[in-house]
Amino acid sequence: MTDDPFDGLKPEEPPQNVTNLSDFRNRPRQVNARQANASGRKSRFFSAADLDGKPVPPREWLVPDLIPAGTVTLLTGDGGTGKSLLALQLAVACALGKTWLGRGVSAGRVLFLSAEDDEAELHRRLWDVVQAEDAALSDLDHLSIRSLAGEDALLAALDLRSGILRASDLFRELDAFMGDLRPVVLVLDTLADLFPGNENDRAQARQFVGLLRGLAAWPRRKCRPCCCAIAHGNAGSCCPPPRHGRISRSSPLPPWKTSLASSKTWANSPWC
Repeated sequence: MTDDPFDGLKPEEPPQNVTNLSDFRNRPRQVNARQANASGRKSRFFSAADLDGKPVPPREWLVPDLIPAGTVTLLTGDGGTGKSLLALQLAVACALGKTWLGRGVSAGRVLFLSAEDDEAELHRRLWDVVQAEDAALSDLDHLSIRSLAGEDALLAALDLRSGILRASDLFRELDAFMGDLRPVVLVLDTLADLFPGNENDRAQARQFVGLLRGLAAWPRRKCRPCCCAIAHGNAGSCCPPPRHGRISRSSPLPPWKTSLASSKTWANSPWC
């Protein structure tokens, strides 16, 4: 048996009764049965010419010209510089319909997932934030919080043999809850606690971002939430030195010396 993908595909007969380009484009096509059955995927292909005359959809923003909706945004910085607090302020601003960093935001429901801070610490921080906003904790009925401090917070499981990431039970629980809540933003704090793989492995990083994009762009949702993931970006915070002294081939530096914020592995996947 030959591996030629065109094996068994006969030359296409000249089209009949075709008088214009539209008829030619929509003519019946011959499909290679071997190729059609090789995968269960059913991709939707379309001609770019079909977009002619259709209105160009505007880009949707959580924070205009800064954080887009319907995709993944990575918020990085050195440890202890206030990333979590900044993200919490964003969550409160969206829940209250107020400004953030002097910019307007999309108001709506918010889900804040913290794998670093326990409920007591989140309580203290929220109190400080609402005081600065001249609001009260009772006003935050649109903000849902889940503390995962001390729990298994991984959103995926890594198959060490295949290198494939699969959604964890926590991810599926989060997906179902978001379907009911329909938030405008999901904040994930932090990437190091939620991601099970090697942060310097491009394939694993892109798989994980793909999972998060599924949360942000799920077609069944009536809104397009932004998924804002927080990550440490300083050298030395990505992962500890490997026990066996192995060095990642994808980086000229050992993985524990590579800055996540400057790594193309992550910077090329989400909106940074």
